[in-house]
Amino acid sequence: MFRNNKQKDPFDGEYIGNIWGWKLSFIGLGVILFFIILVLLRQNYTGRSILDPPPAGSDTTFIKID
Repeated sequence: MFRNNKQKDPFDGEYIGNIWGWKLSFIGLGVILFFIILVLLRQNYTGRSILDPPPAGSDTTFIKID
């Protein structure tokens, strides 16, 4: 009955390749570069480096108990 009719599994056969190819890599590179530029613009606009510690403020976690 199925001797002459060879039914292949959809995953058998020739490799058709990655459907995204290099597109996904370039999209990821674009996202990374966008955030790097965003951080550099923020650093330039505020005048502070992202590595600087935040300014010291008052301690808001202190609870006064009478």
